[in-house]
Amino acid sequence: MNLFILTVLLLMNVRGKKFDSDYCPSLDNLWKFNCSNKELKWSNLVKLELNVRASNYLDLSNNMFSTEPQGEIIKNLSFNLFKQLNSTLNLSSNQFGQIESHAFYYTSFIIEDPKGLELNKSGLKILELNELDLSNNSFQMIPWNSVKNLYKLVTLRLSQNPIKKLDMGDMTDSSDTYFVKFSNLYLNNSLVEYVNPAVFDLVKNLKLLDLSGNQIKYIDNLFDCQKGLEALNFLLSQTLLDLHTLLKSC
Repeated sequence: MNLFILTVLLLMNVRGKKFDSDYCPSLDNLWKFNCSNKELKWSNLVKLELNVRASNYLDLSNNMFSTEPQGEIIKNLSFNLFKQLNSTLNLSSNQFGQIESHAFYYTSFIIEDPKGLELNKSGLKILELNELDLSNNSFQMIPWNSVKNLYKLVTLRLSQNPIKKLDMGDMTDSSDTYFVKFSNLYLNNSLVEYVNPAVFDLVKNLKLLDLSGNQIKYIDNLFDCQKGLEALNFLLSQTLLDLHTLLKSC
């Protein structure tokens, strides 16, 4: 067999490869799948089996999305094929650094190429995620604007990202309809140096904030009695501040 024929056969085998349940094994139940560390890219998500695309919990951590052009950006309608995701989406360890505004939306109708879709038109719905894991990526600010409409979101994990400030990040507006259920934010082992208390006007129901393993240098009037943050679990590995000190004015 000459080299040309062998190359063609190899290419046919790769292009014809079909993902199956062994490739992304089911976890606790039929609709919970682990696709971690499978060399997945944006271009081959479409090849995942229908039962994986119908999952309500999906682990896509530690894959190869960033090896494609602009692969470090979670683009609009990236999860258009995963309409049933209503539990956890794990995107950790993928070198993501940016999320477009409609990344977690999907169409209620069939569309082959979502790139040309006018995002301000009706017919778009948003995933009902309650947990989003973006740990160990390349975010330099908290992507509030991209997750603000995830109305069922309870937990956001952003540990091990080069985030230096806990602030309003990329938020451009505010509404009482944002972050209604949101209560857990993990920023541990990042690069946070500064905490802006204005952020707690955005996430009014925050109960657990993990800032352990950071280098907190400055916290400006973090707790005032009107913010109702007494129940907040403020986790600091460095003991330059503790909860009683932060609440001493109350």
